[in-house]
Parts: sequence; C-alpha cells; structure tokens
Amino acid sequence: MRIVILTIGTRGDVQPFMALGLGLKAAGYEVAIATQANYQSMVEGLGLEFRLLAGDPQGVQQQSGAYSKETVAAAAQLLGQILKDSWAACQDADAIVASPNARGATHIAEALKIPCFLGSPTPYGFTQAFASPWFPPNFMLGGGWGNWLSHYAVDKLLWVATRKTVNEWRISDLGLKPLSWSSPYKQLVRRGQVFLHPLSEVTLPKPADWPEQAHLTGYWLLPEAEATLSPELEAFLAAGEPPVFIGFGSMVDQEPERLTAIAVEALQKSNQRGILLAGWSRIDRSQLPDTVFPLESAPFGLLFPRLAAAVHHGGCGTTAASLQAGLPTIITAYGNDQAFWGKRVAELGAGPSPITREGLTAETLATAIAQAVSDPQMRSRAQAIGERLRAENGVSKAVKLLGDYLAAGTSS
Repeated sequence: MRIVILTIGTRGDVQPFMALGLGLKAAGYEVAIATQANYQSMVEGLGLEFRLLAGDPQGVQQQSGAYSKETVAAAAQLLGQILKDSWAACQDADAIVASPNARGATHIAEALKIPCFLGSPTPYGFTQAFASPWFPPNFMLGGGWGNWLSHYAVDKLLWVATRKTVNEWRISDLGLKPLSWSSPYKQLVRRGQVFLHPLSEVTLPKPADWPEQAHLTGYWLLPEAEATLSPELEAFLAAGEPPVFIGFGSMVDQEPERLTAIAVEALQKSNQRGILLAGWSRIDRSQLPDTVFPLESAPFGLLFPRLAAAVHHGGCGTTAASLQAGLPTIITAYGNDQAFWGKRVAELGAGPSPITREGLTAETLATAIAQAVSDPQMRSRAQAIGERLRAENGVSKAVKLLGDYLAAGTSS
C-alpha cells in the first residue's frame, strides 16, 4: 500500500510528518512525502521518496505581516499551484496523510475515493476547552463558548479567503462539485474524518468535546540514534556549567543584530553561558563573547538534555523537543500558534510566563532565564513532564491507529 504524505510550512510543521513517514515505511508501507523544496535533501536523506509542492516557507516568513492587494493575489496563486501539485503527487496513492495546512488532501481523497487522515502539530478542532491557537492571544473571549467561537471564526475566515481558489480547482482538476460556505471543519466531522494529531495528552489533554475519532498520539519525533554533536560544541559543553539555549527557529527577525545583542546581554545579566542558534535569521559572530557558542543546527534530542534551560519561539516542534528533554522552557512568541504554547508551558509549570517579541528586552529575558535556572519547583515539574513524554512513542501509536482504520475501511 502506498501512502502519500502532504505537508507544508516551517520545519516544525513538516518534520513530524517525516518521522511518521519513517514509522510507516518500517511497518511495510510504501511512503512518499510531498512537501516544499526546502526539505528535499532532508526527506531523501531519511531514505524517503520526495515529491515537490510549490512554495518557499522561508520567503513566507520574511513577508509575514506584509498585507496588500498584491500579496493577497500572490497567496491565492500559490495556493492554486500547491493544490495542483498535491493532485499530481497523489495519483498513485492508496491513502493520504496530511496536515490541515496542505489544503487539498481531503478533496483529493474524495476524488480518488481513497482514505485520508489529518494530523496537526497545532490543536485543530472546535472546543470550549481553550481558544484557537491562531486567535489573537490578548482578545478577551470569556472561555467556554467564547473559546468555541474563536475556532469557528478562524475556520470560517480561512475558508472565506480560500474558497474561490479551492472550488475552482475542485471543478477544473478534480471534477467535483463546489463546496458551500459551511465551515470546512464541521463538514469533516459530520462525515467522520479521522484526526491523528502529533500531540501529547501529557501537555494538552484531549478536550471532552472533540470527536471520538480525534486522537492525540504523542509527538512524532525523528530518531537521532546516529546523530552527533560537533567536537567544538562538545568542548564548549564540557568547559563549564550547562548553558542556556536561545534560538528562534524558522522565525525571521527583522533586527537580527539587535536580537543577538539582547540575548548576549541577558545571558550576562543572569550569569549564564549560552548557545545561540541562527535558524533562519543571521548571527553576527563578532558580537559573541567566549561564553556564548554560535550554532547553525544541532540534533535537539542530543543537545537539550545537557542544557540548563531553553529559550525559543514556541514553535510546536521545538516546544515538544524542549519539554521531552525535561528543560525549563521560556517562550518568546513571534506569532502563529506560539503564544498558545507559551501560555500552555507556563500553565504546566514548566517555564515562566511567555514573553512577546515586542516585550523582549535584555532585562525581561534575563529575569526569565534567572527564574528558569534557579526555581527548583519549575525544574522538577519540567523533568517530570519530560519523563512522561519520553515514555510515549507517538509514531508507533499513530501507525497502529492508521493500520486499524485502514483494516476497518474507515478514515473519513
């Protein structure tokens, strides 16, 4: 059986599906991952088949917040091409696994009459338990039905923005009827769509009002058994107390030099050594003292357990990695779902209150770092969460659930 995985976005969005792909391949499935060109070498390096979808996620991050008539038109054009690429990528599929941001998956499954499974590293589903991770974090919703309405509003607004492009593609390429204005999520639930989310109930209990066929499998993390740290990084780690990690992943900061200066000053104010990850921003190495190690990339599974704390943007993948390592975690949210995870980490007692990018100064960061490295209750809570997460195997659970649904002939 051939399973095609459709996924787009930042590395934190895409990497869990690579981990799932490896698990499916080990279980005997033929697997192809259709994603964007940025990830081709990584997918193929894992021994998985790569298929191309349009778009440059780094370019999208660089243009984030720039809204105009031209950018809206460009986004619609890009979505149209992604849909066409997705259709081409799935022609030999027996089943599809996809993230919701790969908009075409359920439509393609409908046209080909094959099973489709959706999985999102960010909570996806209407609930009264918490507000939509994509809703403005400072908007007063009042909980309960206010939370539910935030999910509905985000789902509806996204459908308003994409409906014309999707329906044109459904008619011209898939030979399907156009869809109504009704909420896409509600349509999926009505027809019994199965959700396999790479999320853990350790960090986010499943809401009671989510459908039975929505599963939180545990995180989908890539194995790092053969990974190593560079000799230079090993020497830095051995030269003193465990350092603090600071990195903002796929976020592109408009002031990278100022961000570096803030990070260095905060480490000095809190009397900590540090590791500074470049990600998609730039680091001016001339700004760094000997107590701060610059890093282009590293396997988090090996690095994080050797650190004192982690400061990052709150992306779903990095949050999973720092919590699994049992690290006190400080989240500086740039946007997207990051404020949601920052609030959730603080609620779990595994880190201080999140800092917004606008509120990030050397003083606010130094205060948070000092709390994270010195609060014994916070460290104990983070370590307990890490132990429970390390006992899970989200990929194995997802593969078994998928196999069970396929055997029963149900998925959507």
